[in-house]
Amino acid sequence: MQQIISALKKRNIAIEINDMSHTPHEKFINMAKAQGLKFTFGSDTRDNKTGRLDYCKDVAKKCNLTKDDFFVPKRILKNS
Repeated sequence: MQQIISALKKRNIAIEINDMSHTPHEKFINMAKAQGLKFTFGSDTRDNKTGRLDYCKDVAKKCNLTKDDFFVPKRILKNS
Protein backbone atom coordinates (compact mmCIF):
# COMPACT_ATOMS: atom_id res chain seq x y z
CA MET A 1 0.00 0.00 0.00
CA GLN A 2 2.81 2.39 0.86
CA GLN A 3 4.40 1.95 -2.54
CA ILE A 4 1.15 2.96 -4.25
CA ILE A 5 0.59 5.91 -1.91
CA SER A 6 4.15 7.14 -2.47
CA ALA A 7 3.74 6.96 -6.26
CA LEU A 8 0.44 8.87 -6.10
CA LYS A 9 1.93 11.51 -3.83
CA LYS A 10 4.99 11.95 -6.06
CA ARG A 11 2.71 12.62 -9.03
CA ASN A 12 0.15 14.66 -7.04
CA ILE A 13 -2.72 12.33 -7.99
CA ALA A 14 -5.98 12.20 -6.04
CA ILE A 15 -7.45 8.84 -4.99
CA GLU A 16 -10.91 7.88 -6.19
CA ILE A 17 -13.15 6.27 -3.60
CA ASN A 18 -15.29 4.04 -5.81
CA ASP A 19 -18.85 3.27 -4.84
CA MET A 20 -19.36 0.24 -7.06
CA SER A 21 -16.17 -1.64 -6.21
CA HIS A 22 -16.01 -0.42 -2.59
CA THR A 23 -12.38 0.57 -2.94
CA PRO A 24 -10.10 1.59 -1.42
CA HIS A 25 -10.63 0.26 2.08
CA GLU A 26 -10.36 2.24 5.32
CA LYS A 27 -6.76 1.32 6.13
CA PHE A 28 -5.55 2.57 2.74
CA ILE A 29 -7.61 5.77 3.00
CA ASN A 30 -6.29 6.51 6.48
CA MET A 31 -2.69 5.90 5.38
CA ALA A 32 -3.13 8.17 2.37
CA LYS A 33 -4.88 10.87 4.38
CA ALA A 34 -2.06 10.87 6.96
CA GLN A 35 0.35 11.59 4.10
CA GLY A 36 -1.69 14.47 2.72
CA LEU A 37 -3.23 12.89 -0.36
CA LYS A 38 -6.57 14.13 -1.69
CA PHE A 39 -9.67 12.10 -2.56
CA THR A 40 -12.56 12.10 -5.01
CA PHE A 41 -15.82 10.14 -5.18
CA GLY A 42 -16.62 8.05 -8.22
CA SER A 43 -18.86 5.27 -9.41
CA ASP A 44 -19.11 2.95 -12.36
CA THR A 45 -22.75 2.28 -11.51
CA ARG A 46 -25.19 2.35 -14.38
CA ASP A 47 -28.40 1.50 -12.59
CA ASN A 48 -30.88 3.11 -10.20
CA LYS A 49 -28.13 3.56 -7.59
CA THR A 50 -26.19 6.04 -9.73
CA GLY A 51 -25.28 9.16 -7.81
CA ARG A 52 -26.03 7.79 -4.35
CA LEU A 53 -22.39 7.09 -3.51
CA ASP A 54 -23.36 5.26 -0.31
CA TYR A 55 -20.02 3.50 0.16
CA CYS A 56 -18.11 6.70 -0.58
CA LYS A 57 -20.00 8.70 2.00
CA ASP A 58 -19.88 5.93 4.62
CA VAL A 59 -16.14 5.28 4.34
CA ALA A 60 -15.37 9.01 4.21
CA LYS A 61 -17.26 9.45 7.46
CA LYS A 62 -15.50 6.47 9.08
CA CYS A 63 -12.14 7.92 8.03
CA ASN A 64 -13.05 11.43 9.20
CA LEU A 65 -12.49 12.96 5.77
CA THR A 66 -13.37 16.64 5.62
CA LYS A 67 -13.85 18.98 2.67
CA ASP A 68 -10.14 19.83 2.92
CA ASP A 69 -9.30 16.19 2.15
CA PHE A 70 -10.95 16.33 -1.28
CA PHE A 71 -9.50 17.36 -4.62
CA VAL A 72 -11.15 20.47 -6.04
CA PRO A 73 -10.11 21.33 -9.59
CA LYS A 74 -8.87 24.83 -10.18
CA ARG A 75 -11.15 26.82 -12.40
CA ILE A 76 -9.29 28.56 -15.18
CA LEU A 77 -11.14 31.49 -16.67
CA LYS A 78 -10.11 32.50 -20.15
CA ASN A 79 -10.57 35.98 -21.51
CA SER A 80 -13.18 35.97 -24.27
